[in-house]
Amino acid sequence: MKRLMIGAVALAALAATPAMAVDPSADFQVSGSVSAACFATGGTIEFGTMSINASTGRLNGATSASSTGSDAWCNGVNSTLSFTSTGKLTNANTTTDAAFTSELSFTPSVTLGGNAVTSGSKIGAAYGSLVVTAGNLSDGGKLPVAGDYTGLISVTLSPAV
Repeated sequence: MKRLMIGAVALAALAATPAMAVDPSADFQVSGSVSAACFATGGTIEFGTMSINASTGRLNGATSASSTGSDAWCNGVNSTLSFTSTGKLTNANTTTDAAFTSELSFTPSVTLGGNAVTSGSKIGAAYGSLVVTAGNLSDGGKLPVAGDYTGLISVTLSPAV
């Protein structure tokens, strides 16, 4: 009976012992980052030969001209778009006659993806066609001097996370 009792105690001890095989596992965190960036290409805004009224010698109406759309994007959710311009087209040919001007004025504007953007606006993460316009061309009530007129509109995309 002693043997039977020892065997039963040994069997009970064996049943209460946890299994020794362990299933090892480990977690690995995967990470990376993308830097905030923006992209745009410049272009040309061409008025071509500006129409002059035959009887007054002044520009015919407040004409506008735009760049062809080019792809632009920013991937940062706090990105901004700003633009600057003197709002002037100037001609190197000058005259002292006060009836004439070698400076034409215009109003700059920008659209991104078909939406008007004011300078300094937060555009966030955006992609679309960038169109820059020189609008409301004006001679200021004077006769424009013949020659080539040039001006500049600078657009800045600033990436921000």
